[in-house]
Order: sequence, then C-alpha cells, then structure tokens
Amino acid sequence: MGAVLTSYVVADEIHLFPRGEALTTLLWLLKNRPAFPFCLMSATLSKPLVERLGQLLDARVIGELPKEDHARLNLNSRRLVVGWRPEPFDADTVLKLANGHQKVLVVVNTVQRAIDLGRSLADRIGREKVRVLHSRFYASDRKLAEDVVMEALGKDEAERTRGPRVVVATQVIEAGLDVSADVLATELAPASTLVQRWGRCARWGGEGRVIVAPPPTEAVYPYAREKGGPELIERTRTWLEENARDPVQVSRTMEQEFVDFAHGESDQKWLDDMERSLGERTGLVGKAFLDGGYTVGGALVRHVVQARLLVHGRPDQIGDPFSREGFGVAVGVLKGFLRKAGRPVESGAGDGDAEDEPVSLELPEPPEWIAKTPVWDEGAEGRQSAADTPSRWVEIKPKVLPPVVALNPALARYDPFFGLELGHAGEPVSERYWAPQVDRNRDKQLLSYVSETLEEHIRRALKVLDKSPWLLPRLLAVEDELERWLGWPQGLLAETVRASIVLHDMGKLAPGWQKEAKRIQRSLGKPASRWLAHTDSRPGDARFPPHALAGAAYSTGVASALDSRIGQSDRVPDMPSPRRVLVTAVATHHSAGMRETRVGRDFLLDQPARKEAMRLLQLFNLPGSVPDVRDGETIERHLVDASGMRLGKIHPWKEAVALAVVSRMLRLADGESQELARQEKPQGA
Repeated sequence: MGAVLTSYVVADEIHLFPRGEALTTLLWLLKNRPAFPFCLMSATLSKPLVERLGQLLDARVIGELPKEDHARLNLNSRRLVVGWRPEPFDADTVLKLANGHQKVLVVVNTVQRAIDLGRSLADRIGREKVRVLHSRFYASDRKLAEDVVMEALGKDEAERTRGPRVVVATQVIEAGLDVSADVLATELAPASTLVQRWGRCARWGGEGRVIVAPPPTEAVYPYAREKGGPELIERTRTWLEENARDPVQVSRTMEQEFVDFAHGESDQKWLDDMERSLGERTGLVGKAFLDGGYTVGGALVRHVVQARLLVHGRPDQIGDPFSREGFGVAVGVLKGFLRKAGRPVESGAGDGDAEDEPVSLELPEPPEWIAKTPVWDEGAEGRQSAADTPSRWVEIKPKVLPPVVALNPALARYDPFFGLELGHAGEPVSERYWAPQVDRNRDKQLLSYVSETLEEHIRRALKVLDKSPWLLPRLLAVEDELERWLGWPQGLLAETVRASIVLHDMGKLAPGWQKEAKRIQRSLGKPASRWLAHTDSRPGDARFPPHALAGAAYSTGVASALDSRIGQSDRVPDMPSPRRVLVTAVATHHSAGMRETRVGRDFLLDQPARKEAMRLLQLFNLPGSVPDVRDGETIERHLVDASGMRLGKIHPWKEAVALAVVSRMLRLADGESQELARQEKPQGA
C-alpha cells in the first residue's frame, strides 16, 4: 500500500476491476492521497462513466490516441469487421473459418467448452495444429502452452509461420498476452469483453475478421452469475443482432456506440450509488488497518470465490497441502460438480447457478470417497497455510465447502495438452499427475540467515535504504509533497524511516532472546558474538521469544522526540503523529495485527541491554533516550488508531498513509539487508 500511495499510479484495463471492490477502493485512494499524478486506462468504458470519473478525480480525459501513436501502432492500416452468427460454432465451423487463413483464434467462456472444442479439433486436424489455453493447467504445462501460443500468434512474423493454426482459449487470452490472429471466433460476452477480445485480431494492422456467436447453453456463463449479468448480455446480443448480422466495420466510434448501448444503463446505476460507496470505503479501510489482516480484503479488493482443488488418490500422504500444485476452481462450479457426484454442498451467497460444466459421471461403481479436506489440530502454530502436515483428511460435509479440497482421481482426468477435466468416468487422472510437489528450494535459500550483531544489521539495513533505487531515492522524489500533505516539517518522514530501522530489533537485546541466540550458535559450532540480531540459521527447534512489542516499547523515547518537532502533545493530536507512526511500524513489523499491547517481564531489557540500546541511539544520531519500561506497561496510547476514519476524520487516514510508507521502507530494507549480509559473510565462512 505504501508503494501505491507514493507512486505515479498507472492502472490499465480498469474495466476488469471489480467495481464494488477494487475499482471503488482505487478511486477512494486517488481522491484521498497527496496530489501525485496517475493514469487510468481502458478502451471499453461507456462515455458517461468516463466523464463522471474525470469529474470525480479532477482528471483530464484523453478520448483519442494522438496521430503519431496511431501510426506507431499501425492502426491506420487496420481493417477489421465484426459479424453476428445466430448459431453456436463447432469444430466444423472453426475449420471452415480457418480455410484460407493462416491463424485462427477461438475464445470461449468456460474451461470445459475450451477442452471439448479443442479435443474435437485435434481429432480432425491433429494436435500439432491446435493449442488449448485456459486456467486449469499445472504451471509447467501452462507455461508451455503460452509459449506455443506466442509462437503462433506473436509479433515475430518468422515464428508465426510455425506452430498451431488454431488456438482455443478462455478469458486468459484477453489480457497479458500480446497476440494477434487473422480470424477471431468468440462466444457472446459483455460488450466491453468482446471489444477486448477483438483487440486480438489484426492487432498490428492488416485485415481481420471477427465472428460473435452464442454459446451452446442458453445461459451465458460465467457472466450470467454476475449481478446484472443477464441484462448486460441481453443488451449486447440486441446490439449485435440489430447492427452486425451483416459484418460491420470496426472503428473507435462504432466501439463506443456498442459499449454505451450495452453498458450505459448499468454504469449509470453504479454511478448513482458511487458517492455512498466512497463514503463507506473510509470505514472499510479503517477496519483493515485496525484488524491488521485480510478480514475485509474481499470488500476492498476482490471477493475470491474459488477453492483450491488438489487431485490426489491418497491425500493422507500429501503432507503440507500448500506445498502441492493445485487448481483454482470457482466455488459455484465445484459445488455443482460435487452435487452431480453425489456429495451435494449447500449453496451460499454469490454461488449462483453452477451448471456450466457438463460432466459425465456414469461410474461403473462408486468410488470409496469423492472429496476430502485437511484438518489441523487445535493450537497448530501459525495460520493453516503456514502449518506443516494436517492431522487428518476427512470427507467434506454436505453443508460446507472448505478452501482446500482433495478430489478422487477417478472423478477427473488430466492431460498436459488439454488440462484438467472434471468428470469423464473411466479415465482417472494418472498417478504421475497427482498434485505435484512445488519446488521450494529458492524459498528455503532466501530464509537462510547468517549471524550478525544488531549494530551490523542496522548498518546494512541503512545501507540498503540509501542505495536501493526503490527505497530512499524513491521516497525523496515525493517527500516534499507528502510532507506538505501531512503537515510535517521537511525531512521528518525520512528521519522516521531511519529511526524505524534502528529501533525495530531493539527487543532482541532482551536477556531471553540473547540467551537463545547463543544456544543456537553453540549448537552449530559457531562463535556467539554479543548482542546478536541474527544467528547463522533458523533451526526448527529455535525458541526465540517475541521481540517486536518490546522494540516498540523501547522506541517511545525517540518517537516522542520526533513528535516534538511538530509541537505535538499526547493530549492534542491535531495532526498526524510521527510518534504513533514509528511505534506502530516497529510493533507490527512482523505481523500486521497486534494481539497484545502490554510488555511482559520476559521482554524487558536489563541494565547492560539498556546501555547498548542507548549507545546505538547515539551512534546513529537519533534524538531521545531509552525509556524505563515497566512490567505490564502498555504501548496502546502510542499506536495509530484508524477507528476515527469511520467518522470521516482525515487525520487518522493521513497517519495511516505515513505508517504504510514507513512500514514498507522498513520491511524492504530489513529483508534486503540479509542478502547483503550473505554477500559480505557467506554462511559457513
């Protein structure tokens, strides 16, 4: 968040942002941050929506590309026509379209439709002339499919003579892949989506042809499940039937009329409700800061309604389920499938109708089990995603769809060419494709540590801060504007960042932490320097006591000295407080939330540790002193409190912005400092 709030924000394809979540949050951020430049881009927004957003953000609307950009993109030589076909297309239809054309792209709306059509085409012309691309591949197979598609439809003319003649894809082709076909056949979708899709036809100039047809099913999934989706699809269909039964030339004017007709009414409804939504966003953002987690992430960014599906015949042998490759499957789709498989799961809000995945489940005999989910013992350390092996796997209950599901391989099939299919009895997933292990060697390497004292760690982190182009140099580029917005004197923000780096590990000076560090070093046969901040590794049996809360408590002396630079007192919080920002950044450095604000006896610094802390403050030129923290003392009054945001108060939000910036600088400098330590002092040296 700190990066977004202090950057030149460029948001592309904003029509793809969920309007009630990510788009509203983005608009709220742009309205309530310092006056930094931004650019929002989309070629598929209705005119009323564009004009209203321009007014809301006091932004200039650029409706047309400059002539030089038209020339550079070869748009002047582009000749594209779009036609409506009332009947769904099949493999024979696609092959007729491909006759006489070098490359054909077919975009369909569901994974199963892509697999079925791709399989039918491969049976007719061979796999070497067809490629299927969708979201349900294992990572290596998805990468191979994308490489082949880029070879076939990429910008390199020499490569375009090779590869498949026909590519069948889902929505994954709409953004992210710079490809172009001579002919595009696409299933009916919202107008903005269709405009996005036909941007993949004659993309770099020349002549292209687009055919839009309805899907085989009456309802247009997945759009029929979205709020207002059926009405939007119907208006899109009406325009195409009235204007494109005979092919129509594509132009910017034509595209705008198409989008305005289909989306104008729903856009106006959303605009009418937007002011209220922006007002409510303040409270949601405040709740996110207070909770320190992702409890309101869905409301702010996106409601993720997917389950993680692992295909495996012996889930009890999986171990950590998050170390295995799986598939993200829409909750509605998976519930519909399990219902057909004899394990009906109760529908929930937002599931919609899930009958968009035609499956065959005429099994010769029912499998022993259909779907299982992992269960962790109560008290397992950390979040479930950080836990190791679940205690057991149990069959899912009819009323609950858990976030992780293991599916019996007898109920699916997997082919590296076609991907994962749900159903299709008699062709179970081969054991070689049972939830492959994820390669985590790189992650393990990044988690290795080399020993360093607290002074060495601070020096390295400050060096990273000063030298890394994405840290202090980037902050200095926006510091003046940001400090004017905060009401802080020049240089105070950077000083707060430096103070957070010096202070964030002060809690490690406590006797209990130092005792454990020495034990680990000796167990490794390594020397145990005094005042260690890191040991040479982080063994699984390490028993380091928490230190962030203690570090925050012992940072209050410096923090209060920073407050004095703006003339702020504890009783009159008349502007954002660097004291609260600094203490909160240190306290939440390792976790976004705080369960405890009282410092226990085990976290207190003894006299030698306090003396070392004071030496470090003086060494790194920090104001203030090391406070005398008492057993049971709370730091609550020193913390950023975003609850006032719910009442529309601006000071808590400004404080939250400063906190986001300081926290980001601290976390990046801290993390990169160990990389610097590994370079200067390799492990084992």
